[in-house]
Amino acid sequence: MVEGGVDYRVSTIIGTQSGTEVLSGNSGNAAGSVGSLVTQGTVQTLTVPIDATYRLEVLSPDDVIVNFKGTLVATRTLPATTGIFQTLISLAGNTVTLTWSSNPGDKNNIESSIGLSMWGQRGPTVISTGPTTTWTAPKSGPVEFFRRRPVP
Repeated sequence: MVEGGVDYRVSTIIGTQSGTEVLSGNSGNAAGSVGSLVTQGTVQTLTVPIDATYRLEVLSPDDVIVNFKGTLVATRTLPATTGIFQTLISLAGNTVTLTWSSNPGDKNNIESSIGLSMWGQRGPTVISTGPTTTWTAPKSGPVEFFRRRPVP
């Protein structure tokens, strides 16, 4: 639902009418492709293709039609300690490897779960020594989820 206001002035042969009206209406995104979220270093870029037509009402239904077509691009700079995984998971044989951005001295616990409801720490706290940190361990079952938890 889109809501906003518009100031208007309408002149006809019988007079002039002006005021402020609240706009309301709906739209969908008809773009043929999906958006993307890309992280390079500490910069995250969200790109969303847009092809939307808003049909709004000021004085009568659909008397205001606004078309948006193009690409919405938003960026943000993340703190270096957010721990965005550069490599989500690498599995070679029976060995799992996680890699993330880090700063020297960062402390993290790696936890795993087989059902996402109970989590357990996998090994000792990992202390980063450079701009990326790698954690490696044997997998413990056929299905396993991992998360990294910064230690204050």
